[in-house]
Amino acid sequence: MKRLDERGFGTWISEVTADNAFAMEDYHVSCGSITRAPDGQYCLIFSRWPESAGCEGWVTHAEIATAVSDHPAGPYTFDRVLLEKGEPGWDCDVTHNPAVLEVEGTYYLYYVGTQGPEISETASDEAIVGENRWVYCSNQRIGIAMADHPLGPWQRFDEPILDVTPGAWDAVMTSSPAICRAQGRNVLMLYTGAAKGGAVNAGIARAERPIGPFAKIGTLDIDRLDNESAIEDACIWFQDERFYALMKDDHGYVTKSEPGAFALFESEDGLSWQAAGQPLALRKELAWKARGIQPVARLARPQIYLEEGKPLVLSCTVVEAEGTKAYTLQIPLQT
Repeated sequence: MKRLDERGFGTWISEVTADNAFAMEDYHVSCGSITRAPDGQYCLIFSRWPESAGCEGWVTHAEIATAVSDHPAGPYTFDRVLLEKGEPGWDCDVTHNPAVLEVEGTYYLYYVGTQGPEISETASDEAIVGENRWVYCSNQRIGIAMADHPLGPWQRFDEPILDVTPGAWDAVMTSSPAICRAQGRNVLMLYTGAAKGGAVNAGIARAERPIGPFAKIGTLDIDRLDNESAIEDACIWFQDERFYALMKDDHGYVTKSEPGAFALFESEDGLSWQAAGQPLALRKELAWKARGIQPVARLARPQIYLEEGKPLVLSCTVVEAEGTKAYTLQIPLQT
């Protein structure tokens, strides 16, 4: 049987129904990450922020919450907020970009936290993307929380788990963690960073334990990809003795498709990466059972849910048309 990088990720994609979509009234919903609770219930851990704050309001208003279901692809029902706004500190105002990892009965929630000047929930997009936005952006750091159950309570920490490095390519911020633990191997994290006045780039860090400490390896080494700010929103998993990653191809350099499609990458060691033999993983379109193919304005934040090493669901953020609410879509995978 051909490996995934030879077959193409698109061969896994199934049609979807309304049950696969999770949206909330008055909120944008993004960054879905699925895990299974000890009782067999599925939890979709996600980021949400008020619709009134605009589509870009995640950086100033996001909080991490969860929804529950009897099936990994949904339908999901909102349950609770997981990480409340807290006392003054590095992550007191915003939590975003959740990525959950379960290891031997302990759940590890990697996320982005930030803080900045108070902004009203009814602030316009123009206000949010102004000067205050960059304060919040520059204060982004990657943190971790721990729990015995995905519904919590979650133990948070006083310091980030992956901070900036002065003078380096990620001297301003760290964000968008993607996490993977291969059997008998270290924990790998792909993340986003930026230097002052520099382009956003992707990097990799490694740890012996899920709780860290993480050692930074450097920027992501991807063969034949020389363009900074070309890829973002990584997810990573281990299958068939190699690592795979889905990333948003912002300019279409990798997929040779429309900007913003998902690209597939592969690596033998998790450090040196190359585009897969079939790099186009998912175009900016959805395949509905009842409605057929629907082009969409944006796809973002892909995350793969696996059970016993088998990918079952692709969760991603969807914005159907500019100016509409974001929601998460849980796409069943036929592997």
